[in-house]
Amino acid sequence: MKRLLVWAVSVCLFVTAAAWVAYASWSGMSERFEALEPPAPSPTQVRWAKVEVQELRDWIHGQGTARAVRRRHLTFEVPGRVVEIADAMREGARVHGPSDGRQGQLIARLDDVDHVEAVRIADTGLIQAERNVDMAQAQLRQSKSTEKLWRARLDRAKALLDKKVISQQKFDEATAELEVAIANVAASEAQVVAREAGVLAARNEVSRARRNMERAKIHAPWDGVIARLNIREGKYVVPEDMSNRNETEMTATFPVTLIDTSTFKVEVEVPMHRRTQLQVGNPAQILRGPMGVAPLEAHIHAVAPMLSPGSRTVRVTLRTKATNPNLIDGELVQVKILRVAQRVPTIPVEALLYHDNQAKVMLVDPETGIVDERELITGIREDTVIEVKEGLSPGEIVVTDGRHRVLSGDPVHLLEEEGDK
Repeated sequence: MKRLLVWAVSVCLFVTAAAWVAYASWSGMSERFEALEPPAPSPTQVRWAKVEVQELRDWIHGQGTARAVRRRHLTFEVPGRVVEIADAMREGARVHGPSDGRQGQLIARLDDVDHVEAVRIADTGLIQAERNVDMAQAQLRQSKSTEKLWRARLDRAKALLDKKVISQQKFDEATAELEVAIANVAASEAQVVAREAGVLAARNEVSRARRNMERAKIHAPWDGVIARLNIREGKYVVPEDMSNRNETEMTATFPVTLIDTSTFKVEVEVPMHRRTQLQVGNPAQILRGPMGVAPLEAHIHAVAPMLSPGSRTVRVTLRTKATNPNLIDGELVQVKILRVAQRVPTIPVEALLYHDNQAKVMLVDPETGIVDERELITGIREDTVIEVKEGLSPGEIVVTDGRHRVLSGDPVHLLEEEGDK
């Protein structure tokens, strides 16, 4: 009995010790497990923006070639050898057109010795023709004086015949002399008309000779800039060699190309479906140079009422508003044409995420600071903002900088607004 009691006490002590060891071991493991559990995630710092309603302009983007509105290809109208290119005449030089009744500035001249001689001969012929008219008019005056004299004599002869002082034969002789005088007057008048016609012909010859002499020169038709100079002294020029097939060949073959740099135009091909709401006078911009260079203001000058051949586009012609816009003729430029302006909900472009071509944003709950991925449909874009057609409402908050570092359900800490960066 005593042995049984000892055994029972030993078992109780063993069980108690084992329980204590198990408890101590479990308690230590629990503390270690608690130490291994990850801490609650700290909020990610992000920048943000609100969905704002603002006026957004729908721009049509395109490109075209800038051309001076006023341009002319100048050439000599007669063949010949170039003997003079006026001083300071070079590509880029400014020339002046007609002023105060004087011709425009001389640009170049052909050898005009033959033309000068032709003018001299024509001038001499005109002088002689005018002298012939003077002689014919003097003869006419003499004939009329003779006619007047014989009329007076005939009147006196008739009076004497009535008094039987002279014979009929004498009267008939006076009558014949008057008829001769009248015929001489008619002949003299015809001679004057013929000589005056000769003067007119001589004047026409002088004009023709002088025109030919001027056709051997190139004068500026208006104020402008020499864009291309294809001649040199000593070169023989034949007008028939000039090509009129297209602008490029005309620029390459005509002696001089003159442009007015005060106004430029740009022709742009616009897709047919975007032609709606494009009207003459709509604003446009011509983009040039590196980023940051102010665009040139322009406007729609014309919208073609037909499709361009071989395409489904419509030609739209822009014109610059500024005087002397500092464009280069032939320069390839990018343009923006305003189609329509309207007030719509917008967000910064940098708030967008794209998954499988689907636009998304990380939407922030302002009360909990938790983000949620939201799909949306976007519309027109202008610079750094884009229209939100569906998916967001004005006033909602989206993540901009930091959107790639958060997932749906993550907490975020909102830094200052985009405009305060």
